[in-house]
Amino acid sequence: MTIDSNMDHSMKSGRRYIETASENLEDSFNTFADWCERTANCPLYGEDVHAVWDDVHAKAEAGP
Repeated sequence: MTIDSNMDHSMKSGRRYIETASENLEDSFNTFADWCERTANCPLYGEDVHAVWDDVHAKAEAGP
């Protein structure tokens, strides 16, 4: 994943920015997973979206 946005310069540290951005991305992902759980139009409907993500991530970590 890529975090692509301007940094909020009112934050005192880059670490806090990364923490906040990560929390927001995780919330968005969980919202997507919840939507897929209840929406037949989602390509991942009927699957555990978090498990699918974990599997894709593991394969990426393992190599090309």
